[in-house]
This record gives sequence, C-alpha cells and structure tokens, in this order.
Amino acid sequence: MRSKILAIGGHGISAGIATLALMIYGRYLPDTDFGLYVTAFTITTFGMVLAPGGLPDYLLRQSSHQRGTARAAARKLSGAATISTIGSLLLILILMPIILQQQYVLLLLASSVLLATPTQMLAAACRIEDRFVWVAVLIPIPNAVRFGVAIATMAVSLDLVGICIATGIANAAIAMGLMLILVWPTRQTTTACLKSPLRSASPYLRAIAVSEAARALPIPMLYGLVGPGAAAIFYTASLLPRRSSLIGNAIADTASLPNLMRAASESDTAFLAQARKLIMHMSILGIMVAIGIAALGIPILWYMQYLFAMPLLFILCLLIPIQFVTLTFSSVLKHRSTAHGRSGDLLVTLIVTGVSLIALVPPLGISGAVIATAAAELALLARYIRRLRRFAADSRCNAATASTSALSQ
Repeated sequence: MRSKILAIGGHGISAGIATLALMIYGRYLPDTDFGLYVTAFTITTFGMVLAPGGLPDYLLRQSSHQRGTARAAARKLSGAATISTIGSLLLILILMPIILQQQYVLLLLASSVLLATPTQMLAAACRIEDRFVWVAVLIPIPNAVRFGVAIATMAVSLDLVGICIATGIANAAIAMGLMLILVWPTRQTTTACLKSPLRSASPYLRAIAVSEAARALPIPMLYGLVGPGAAAIFYTASLLPRRSSLIGNAIADTASLPNLMRAASESDTAFLAQARKLIMHMSILGIMVAIGIAALGIPILWYMQYLFAMPLLFILCLLIPIQFVTLTFSSVLKHRSTAHGRSGDLLVTLIVTGVSLIALVPPLGISGAVIATAAAELALLARYIRRLRRFAADSRCNAATASTSALSQ
C-alpha cells in the first residue's frame, strides 16, 4: 500500500508543480507569448513521450524483480534509448519551426526531450526493484525544472526568450547527471530477453505515440487555424482536466494492475469481475475529481486572469469521469489485448480528433476544439467497451465448450 501511495504521490506532485508553473506563465506572459509557449510545450511533451521509445514499458515487462538487476538491464538498453531520443529530438527540431513560424528560440524547450529518457528509464528500473521513494522523486523532475524557471520569471521578470534559455540550460545539466547514474556500472544480469529492444518495444511506442498525438493535436491546430490567443485560452481551460488524467492513469496502472494480474492468474471469470469492479470505482472517483477540479479551477483561472474560460473548464470537467473509465479500460486490456490492438483503438481516436478539428475549428474556434475533444473521448470509450464485450463473449463461449467437453467425457 505504501508503494502505491508513493508512486501515485509522485505523479500528483508532478502534476501540481506543472500546474503552478503554467499558472505563473499565464499570469506574467502576454497572451500571444503564452499561446506560443504552450504550443511549443505541447509539441515538446509529445517528443518527451516518444524519446524513450517505449523502452520503459518494455523493461517493466521483461526484467526480474531483483534489487540491482533492473538498473543493469536499463543500462543495457541505454544505447537503444539514446538512438530513440536522438530521433525524437530531430522530429521536434523539424516540427517546431514549421508549426511555430520560425520561432527558433523555442527550440531550447526541446532540451526537455533529453531529460525525459533517463528520467523514465530510471523510474522504470526503480519501480521494478520496489524503490518507490526514488520513483516519487524521479517522476516530478521535468516539471520541477519548469517550476524553478517560473519562480525565476516572477523574481527577475524573464521574458519568453529568457524562459527558454533558462529551461534549456537546466534540462541539459540535469539530463547529463541522470544519464551518468543510468550508465554507471551495476550488478550484471542476464539480458538475453532484451535482444532487439527497439523492435520489441515498438508496439508500446506506437500506442503511446498515437495516444499522445490525439491528446496534443488541438493546441497546434488552434494555434495554426485561429491564433496563439485561442491556443492559450484552450490550454488554460484544459490545464486541470489534463493533469487529472495523468493522476487517473497513475491510479489505474499502480493500484489496479496488481489486482488485475492476480485475477488474471485465477480465471477469466475472476478477471472480468475484477475489471467491472475497477471500472465502477474509477467512474465514481472520476466524478469526485471532476467536482473538485471545477471548484479549484475558479481561483486558478482568476489568478491567471482567464475567468472568461470558466465555461470551457466546466465542459471539459464533464469528460473527466469518461477519461477515468477509459484509462481503466486501457489497464484492463493490457492483460487481454495485444499492444497492436490497442494501437488500432487509439488510431481511431486520433483520426476522429483530426477530422473533427479540421471540420469544426475554422467555423467554431475554441468551441470546435472542445467538441472534437469530447468526440475523441467517446470514440475511444466505445472502442474499448466493444473490445471488452468481445472478450467476455469469447470467455463465455470457451467456458461453455469446456463444460460440454467435460460432460461428454
């Protein structure tokens, strides 16, 4: 129980300090600069998700739960992780100037990509070794950098250029330190199961990439089709709902997975019963979180001088219970579905998001982006429900077949 609280607490602290940092930027930066920053931040976050190449998830599923061996396995994967990080960084270097109209100074934010890989690899290794205190320390590091730069913004009145330079220097320095820890020699371990890591981790990477692309797409689309002010307003309204989904994901993965694994080892019937129980609990938790965020969002928007975005915040809060249920479905299907199948579900969501944004943002602006976000969430939920029902039907069919065979004998 303590380990679960620490892991979820790490995600909660990370979400909290990221929210505080963006509140400060929203308060002290002009609307145009803030819209430019959050668009660059969204693109950079996409690169941070891609940087480890799905290797942390791969490591979690392949390494033994022995103290000292997981970090050795992570060190064995550091070469593949470096290649993936360089590829992600090049992608950001291409996307940023194209989308943001030659704002090269914002490329300094891409240093966050360098920080993502050692942080996530070390966090995965510590999670395997049950060192959850270190997990809780590592998870908030990238957002702690943003918060430190935000404090400097208040103290010495940094402009957008200064924010990017300070962020770039801090990210690069911390990334170098964490990389040294990652590659420092540790106990050797058998890594025969870690051959061709990038190819083996590619299903996890595809699922992560498609999911993050669907989540990030409204911001650059608003920036390009409407303007930086619209991107700033939508990001501000969705700030807390986005952070709540990260916490919901942490709860679903940390608290739910052990129970699902135990149920899966017993029988399909026990697994389905546990899945239904988790979905019900997460839906109730999602409703409670939505109410809390709607209430908390009022003073935050007041501080950021974005009170006019309150209606958008309330609408997006209605999606939080759906997001929590969807995250629970995702955890359930990790045990009874291939990564390729989940990538297909997420790809449908990405297509729905893209088509809806192209159709709705030009005539409706920010309201169109909200509608597109809701349509994507509902489409993903429908796909997951359909997949779980199919599994339940197959389980009943297999049980009936087994019963018939037993009676015939």
